[in-house]
Amino acid sequence: MSRKTIFFIVVGILFLVLVSGFFKYRPDKTIIDKIIQDRITEINQQKDTEINSLKSQMELINNQLVVSQRKYDLLKKKLGGLEQQASNIHQPGSINETKERFKSLGYNPK
Repeated sequence: MSRKTIFFIVVGILFLVLVSGFFKYRPDKTIIDKIIQDRITEINQQKDTEINSLKSQMELINNQLVVSQRKYDLLKKKLGGLEQQASNIHQPGSINETKERFKSLGYNPK
């Protein structure tokens, strides 16, 4: 026999051993199903953990938004009051009114 023939016989025998080993020791369907179910459970747990984390972040941000909105409303109200006071300012009509304004600010004009 030639080397080529021996090579093909050895390769053929190895192929038959591998194919028979695969069919003899292939994993059972229940084992594959269990592995898939375990992976699905793991993915769902990761998803739930991430969702809960994002929900807590959203609650924190919403609370900060409420606080900021309250501060904004308060400052807007104060600004409106200051604008109203600024619009009510007019020049004093007499010397006595000027003196009274200085006294209300803490100055004592002579």
